[in-house]
Amino acid sequence: MGLLTIFLRFYFLLRRKPMLSSNFYEALSLKTRVIHRNELNKIKESEIHDEEINSFSENFIFKNRYSYRGNLSSLSYTELKEFIEDLSRRKDYHPIPYAGNISPVVSFCLNDSNLYYCHFINGSLKRYQSDSLRKYVKKQTDRADIRGSGGTLILLALDFSVLKTKYLQQSEILSWVDLGCILEGMSILASVKQYNCCIHFFMKDPRNILFDEKSYTPVCLFRIGHKA
Repeated sequence: MGLLTIFLRFYFLLRRKPMLSSNFYEALSLKTRVIHRNELNKIKESEIHDEEINSFSENFIFKNRYSYRGNLSSLSYTELKEFIEDLSRRKDYHPIPYAGNISPVVSFCLNDSNLYYCHFINGSLKRYQSDSLRKYVKKQTDRADIRGSGGTLILLALDFSVLKTKYLQQSEILSWVDLGCILEGMSILASVKQYNCCIHFFMKDPRNILFDEKSYTPVCLFRIGHKA
């Protein structure tokens, strides 16, 4: 058998369609459909909010979880300290799954007129004096989507350098993943403790924060407290 014949047989073998039923292809195909406005309520009832989802959403962890943008009173210092401690990783307590057990996330907490620095390791909450940073955190509430006032303000920021040594080019995306895990934990814990809260993304006058010889990039504001 010549080389040309072998090549042609191999070529047409590769060109042959897999021996799969049309039903299998149908199951794997991407399906779309046009939803008309008069169908929306029916779809909400029968597809989006089915019985299983409704039953699960009544779980005590999630039932009070929603964004509250009205007036808030601040947490007490004890409440804030316990909130941070509950989210902070320790030797025998791992509430947040950090990449490599290294946290790139820090927060600057403005509670009434007091400013605190928090690293979500070992439950640290340290008082910090900086009028300019206090004003910057407060400035983030001056936006149209925050209709109320007050509350404890937690500005979350990332240090993009801490994961680079271990994770190289993947360090930045892992930093964002860690931030998402923290926000998820904060919102769930707030729900369990029956606090009101809301996450506000995008910064007014975005700029890096220089603190303790490190540069932090602020990402979002977590406003939390008791409904006023």
